[in-house]
Amino acid sequence: IKVASLNCAGLKSHSVDILDDKKLLYADIIHLVETSLDTTDHGFLTIPGYKSHFINVGNGKGIATFYKDELFNHQEDYVETNMQITKFSSTELDVINVYRSSNGHSVELLNHLQDMMTEGKSLLITGDFNICFNTISNNRMSKGLKKIGFSQMMKEATHIRGGHIDHVYWKDEKDVWMNPQLERYSPYYSDHDASCITLVKKKQS
Repeated sequence: IKVASLNCAGLKSHSVDILDDKKLLYADIIHLVETSLDTTDHGFLTIPGYKSHFINVGNGKGIATFYKDELFNHQEDYVETNMQITKFSSTELDVINVYRSSNGHSVELLNHLQDMMTEGKSLLITGDFNICFNTISNNRMSKGLKKIGFSQMMKEATHIRGGHIDHVYWKDEKDVWMNPQLERYSPYYSDHDASCITLVKKKQS
């Protein structure tokens, strides 16, 4: 299973670029954050072969998810002005994506993430958290996720100005999957790096 997450810096201005981004289009589920779409913009972009789900909150916010519905289905959202969270599920994997504005409360975010978790099921959390892991790695949200067994996979800065603000958290307590492979790459049309994660199930003995 391939999962991609990117702060696209505005979906309307970069829709043509996204449709031509072959790295993104390898993924089975694509999360695009900071879409800057208004509430009337549902269905603004379609990608052949993908279903879509939009959380539109206005300028500088929002998530658009494009997914293969034979693998994933939408479960739930949490939406407020400073924080948007969406959850999708496959048979043995949950995927949560986050856009948190810089003034969104980090502990509140942690609590909402915990509320969305399915006990015992493998979970990948991606998104733009607007918390620099390089300078405040001991922030309450990351510390809280680590305490319940998550590892932070993204080890490098992800923003053009040097901020490590796009995170990737992974937990697989039942040891269903091989170690995830993370590719970070820099689309020319965004000031953020994209996170592309490949997950392969372990062979059953």
